[in-house]
Amino acid sequence: MNKLFDNFPPQNKGMWMQEVLKDLKQGSFEHLMISRPWEGMSLFPFYTAEDAEKWKWLISYENIENYNLPLSSSSPKQWANMVKVTWRPDDTFEAEVKRVLEGGADGIILELSGEEPPGIIFKGDWWKGLVLWIHPLNNPVSILQQFFSEIDQRKIDKGTIVGGILYSPFKNLFDNQKAKSALEGELWQLHQMTKDFQYFKGLCLDWCIYLEGGGNPDQEMRYGLGELVELMDILTEKGFSPEELFKNLIIKVAVSGDFYMEIAKLKSMRVLVHQLAGLYEVKVNPNEFPFFGFTSNWSKSKVEPYTNMIKNTTESLAALLGGCNLIWVRPHEIEGAEPSNFSKRIARNILNILKEECYLDKVLDPTAGSYYLGFLTNKLRQLGEEGLRQLEKEGGWWGNYMDLRIQKDIKTSRMEKWDALISGDQVRVGENKYRAKESGYLLAKKPNKIQEEPFQIKPLSPVLLFEMTKTS
Repeated sequence: MNKLFDNFPPQNKGMWMQEVLKDLKQGSFEHLMISRPWEGMSLFPFYTAEDAEKWKWLISYENIENYNLPLSSSSPKQWANMVKVTWRPDDTFEAEVKRVLEGGADGIILELSGEEPPGIIFKGDWWKGLVLWIHPLNNPVSILQQFFSEIDQRKIDKGTIVGGILYSPFKNLFDNQKAKSALEGELWQLHQMTKDFQYFKGLCLDWCIYLEGGGNPDQEMRYGLGELVELMDILTEKGFSPEELFKNLIIKVAVSGDFYMEIAKLKSMRVLVHQLAGLYEVKVNPNEFPFFGFTSNWSKSKVEPYTNMIKNTTESLAALLGGCNLIWVRPHEIEGAEPSNFSKRIARNILNILKEECYLDKVLDPTAGSYYLGFLTNKLRQLGEEGLRQLEKEGGWWGNYMDLRIQKDIKTSRMEKWDALISGDQVRVGENKYRAKESGYLLAKKPNKIQEEPFQIKPLSPVLLFEMTKTS
C-alpha cells in the first residue's frame, strides 16, 4: 500500500488561507481577494469540500431526470433547440420551417398576429412531432381562441399538441399599466383555455424582463417568485387547485454573460420553485417544471456582431448546464429588423455543436459536485428565499408593483451597472475596451435620456452607452 502522503498532516481551508496571506505579505484575506458583484453577494477565490458540507441538501437536486419532451434523442441529457418563425401567407413559411427542422431545430416559436385567415395554421403537416410555442403579437386570448378553434375544426388530438403560449400578463404590466382585475381576468382566461391540455402550457411567467431591464440574479428570483405567489393567490381564490396550476406552468428566463453565476441562478430558480410547490402541498419532482431559456439582449452589441456570436455560445452553454429544457439562441445580428439567414443558421447551430461535437448530451448533470457552483446555488437560493419573504411583508408583488418599488429597484441596479461600464470598473470587450476602430461609434460619458414611464421597465442594453453617437 502506498503511504507516500502519510507524513503530511491534513490541511483545512483556514490553513491554506493563512499560507496565502503569508506568501503575499497581507494581513486581510477579505480585503485582498473577496469580490462583490452586488450588495449582499460575496465571492471567495476558492471553495473546498469543507465548504460543501453546508449545501449537502443540493445532492437531491443533482442528476435529475429530463423534463418530458417528445424528442427522438435517447441521450441522458436533453433539451429542445428552438427557433422563432413568423407565420406568412405564402409558401415561404413552410419552406422556412422545413429548412430549420432539417438544420437541427426541435421546435418552433410561432409568432401570430391574430390577423391570419382562419383554418391555415395547421394546414399541411409541418407541425406534427414539433414542440410548438405561440408568441402572440397582439391580444393573446383571441389568438389562442383562434388557435384552439382550428384544432377543434380539424379534430386534432389535444394530447399531440406539445408546447404552450409565451405571454405573461405580469410582464405585460411593465408595458401597459392595467387594473388588478384585468390581470386576474387574463390569468383566469389563459388557464381556463389550456388546463385540459396535457402538454400545452398556458401560464407563462416571463422573468426575462428583470435581467433585460438591468436587474441582478437576486432581483430576478425575488420578483419572479413574487409573480408565482401572486398567480397562485389569484387563481386559487377562483377555485383552481395548486396542483393544476403548477402543472400548467412555464417559466421563461434570460441568460446573460456571467457564466457560472447564470448556471447557479438557473439551478437555484428550479430549487426555489420546487420548494414553493411543496409549501402549497403539491407533490412533484423538480424536473416537472419546464424552464425556457433565451440568450439575452442585455449582453449584445450592434457594433460587434461577431462578439455576439461568442456571447451566444457561452450563454447557451450556461442555459443547458443550468437545466433549461428549451433554449432559443437569438441571432447574433441585432442591427435591423430581420436577421439574415446566415445569422439564424449560426444561432441554431450553436446548440447542435454543443450536442454533436461537445457531447454535452451524454452526461446528465456535468456540473454536479462543483464546489463553486454549489456555493453559488446555495447562496442564491438563500437570497431568493429572503427576498421573497421581504417582498411578501411589504405587500407582495402587486403592492410593490403599484408602489413602483420593483421598477425603482431594477432601474437602480441598471444605473449601477452602467456606471461601472462608464468608469471602466467592469470591462466588456468590444464595447468599453478593445473596440474595433472601424465601428464608427464614439463612447458616451453618460446614457442618453430613456423614454420610460415610471411604471415601465424597458428591456435595454448597456451598449446604449456606447452606440448612441456615430461618427460620420
